[in-house]
This record gives sequence, structure tokens and C-alpha cells, in this order.
Amino acid sequence: MIFFRYGAESFQIQRDYKQQLKTLDSNIVGNLQSFEVPETNWLELNNVLNNQSLFNSTKVITLNNLFAGKNQAVENGLISELKKGDTLKLPSIYLFINDYNLEMKYRGGKYQPAVLDNNKRIKLLNKNQQELFLLLTQKAQLTKYYPKLKGLDREKFLNQLIQEKNVELTPAAKKLLLELTGGDFWQIYHELNKLTNYLAGSDHKKAIDIDDINLLVNNTTKHLFEFIEAFCNQKLSQATKLIEEIFNNEDNIASSLVLLNRQILQFLDIKARLEAGQSPIEIEKSLNLPKSVSQKLINQASILKMDNLLQLLDNLTKFNWSTKRSHGNETALFSLLTIANAK
Repeated sequence: MIFFRYGAESFQIQRDYKQQLKTLDSNIVGNLQSFEVPETNWLELNNVLNNQSLFNSTKVITLNNLFAGKNQAVENGLISELKKGDTLKLPSIYLFINDYNLEMKYRGGKYQPAVLDNNKRIKLLNKNQQELFLLLTQKAQLTKYYPKLKGLDREKFLNQLIQEKNVELTPAAKKLLLELTGGDFWQIYHELNKLTNYLAGSDHKKAIDIDDINLLVNNTTKHLFEFIEAFCNQKLSQATKLIEEIFNNEDNIASSLVLLNRQILQFLDIKARLEAGQSPIEIEKSLNLPKSVSQKLINQASILKMDNLLQLLDNLTKFNWSTKRSHGNETALFSLLTIANAK
């Protein structure tokens, strides 16, 4: 049985995937085998799919980022398996396919599946991938698309998470939480955990208000803007300090890294679009961000000089990171080098 989830909201995909796993027998889930498709050997995966275990009659297999476009052997192998229609239909096989870069984009007068690369460039599926996508949507017991949440849908999902935490936020607090986090639900979930613990330790508060949000929520957006400004002016010490603030939570480094990479790459994309002649108003409308946020991004992008950025990157590679204890510094350096390679 196949369960195919894809889209831009990776938090929702992971959440629904894990909730479904909880419905299965714990002994079965304990033998789950997970594969990152770009690094997967098809012979190994094929062996897992088709060879019966002596100890477990039921298999649970997860494939992540199948449509990354870097493993044609796996694509061809799965196409063959889907066409045969035997193994993957067995009730003793649970095949979960989660793709976080596959979205539906409007191209050529219709919506088509496309992959977003690290630079947010849209690439339509090639012929092989189109066949695989069609077969999956036809054969899967579940096919679900998770588009980027916006507007009322985003507010509705936030309310759902708040209800599950059994806490109360004022309308103004909800709005501010979305603005400070940029609508990133990985960070929102983390912040809700902090807010829940804070409320549990209070013997007089009944609802989280904007003062609590300002006190407890990491204003990643604000730090990113300040970081970008330091970038623009080649202020190495200030940029380094802001990096440490962005990565101040050692338990949330991975989420912070994803957010930093995504926002900085978006910033560089805005600069490229400005240089290509797009108007600020046109770019602002396409960002789907609060107006104050999008205007700030566009303004910063307009003043950045690429040679300054490259010089700062060069300086950061020479910085003595060993004098710092925080692993976040090393992660930040990796993030900056990723940006340099992307450009």
C-alpha cells in the first residue's frame, strides 16, 4: 500500500505521516526503514521491497524526496514496480513517500507538478518523473498535496495547533506570532511549546497576549533583517553576533538553519529580480508576506552589493570559529557557504 504526500508545508506532511504511523502496530513501526532517495541505491531498496524477511511479515518503508531529480535508477525501478502492480499492492507493505520540494505550479495554462531547487527555481518534471508521478497518483491508497498555507488557511491551522496545546492566545497575539515567525510552522510549533510551558507556570494568566509573544518568541525575522543589514555593510563582528542570536537555541538548530537558508536565498532572489527589471510592487505581491516584511526585504535587497557580500563570506571562512563553544556558529558558517555556492 502506498501513501504519497507532497508539497511546500513540510511540517504538515511530517505531522500527518507520524500520526498515521501511530495507528500501526508498534512492533511493525519499530522495523521501519527510511531512505533519502537522492542517496539511495536502487538494488538495496529493491531488495527491501521484494525479499521477504524471516522475522517480519509486514514492512514499513519511507522514501523522502523522491522527485529531487538525482536518482534515475530509483525512479525507473519504482516505475517498473508500479506497472507490475504486485508487490506494492500487498497489504503487508506500507510504502510512505514524502516529498517536500514537489509542488503544483501554474505553467502553460494549467497546474503541473514541479520541483523547487535550493535557489527556489522552478523545474517542471521531466518525462520520466511525469510518468512516475502519474502512476503514484493512480496507484496510491492516499495522495495528498500540501500547498503553502496562506491567509485564512494558515490562521485555521494555527488555531488547530493552539487547541491541541490547550492554551489560549488573543487575536492580536496570534497575528504577531505569525508575523514574527514568517508563518513557518516548524518554528511556530516550537514557540507554542515555550508559550504553553510559560502559561503552565503562571497562576494568574488565562490567555497569551502580545506582551508574552514579544517576551518569549524569538524574532527570527528581526534578527534576519539586522543580519542582512550587517551583511550589506560588511560588519563582520555584528554579523557574527547576530548569527549567534539566530542560533541561540541549541535544541532547534536544524529548524533555524532551514529558516535562515530559505530567507537569505529568498533575499538574494529578490535582488536578482530587481536587477532583471521587475518592479518592487510586483515582487511585493508575489512574496505573500506581511507588507512590512516584504517591503523591508525589497529595500535591503536594493542596497546590497554582491562584491561586498562575497567579501564578507570570505572573511567569515577565515574567522576563528574554534574560539566559540556554540555548535550554532559552525552551522551558521555552513549556511553561509551554502549561500555562496548557490550563487
